[in-house]
Amino acid sequence: LLCFILLAKTVAPAQNISVTIGSPATIPPDYFGYNGANLNRPGQPSFDTPWLIDSIASLYPLALRYPAGLLSNYWDWQRGYLKKDLPDGWVLPDNYSSLTKSNSLSQFRTMLNRNALAPVMALNVLCSNKEYETAELFAANGLNIPVKYLDFGSELYHDYKNYYEVFPTAESYTFKANEWAAYMKNIPGMSNLKIGIVGATNRNEP
Repeated sequence: LLCFILLAKTVAPAQNISVTIGSPATIPPDYFGYNGANLNRPGQPSFDTPWLIDSIASLYPLALRYPAGLLSNYWDWQRGYLKKDLPDGWVLPDNYSSLTKSNSLSQFRTMLNRNALAPVMALNVLCSNKEYETAELFAANGLNIPVKYLDFGSELYHDYKNYYEVFPTAESYTFKANEWAAYMKNIPGMSNLKIGIVGATNRNEP
């Protein structure tokens, strides 16, 4: 697992960088896709809304992220909703109070199957554990969701109390990311997982 520097305390001084043309690389066919953030908002369609499923085909998406980005930092995949029991002293971000609907793996599967999309599973690395999140991958496989791409958290560089309690340094995040990656990739059938991680030069600077 390659890890970028996260939450660095200092920023390197400006310097001249020479750029040269290297060898071309082929981008995977399912490299581009969509995030599921708006599908979790009240009054908006869900992953299994028929008219959205029919309409999105015309955009030719190749991948879709579940459940979303920042939302995944508090997601409970079994509930298909935000975690019910947060660590002591934690509160959800204010704008999450309006998120009142659920989106299950079964609903996600409906969108994937109708549009032949590659799933990107955004895991809760902030307030869950590797065993529980791995169980989500097994559940997804049981629903014929082909698990290939994972995200370990989203935008954890923000200067939020909950974030820096868990990941006060770059090392604390990379240690956990490597631990989770090794655990999951050691499971038969999961050795080829592609894992995305959070990178930043400083707090609030992706």
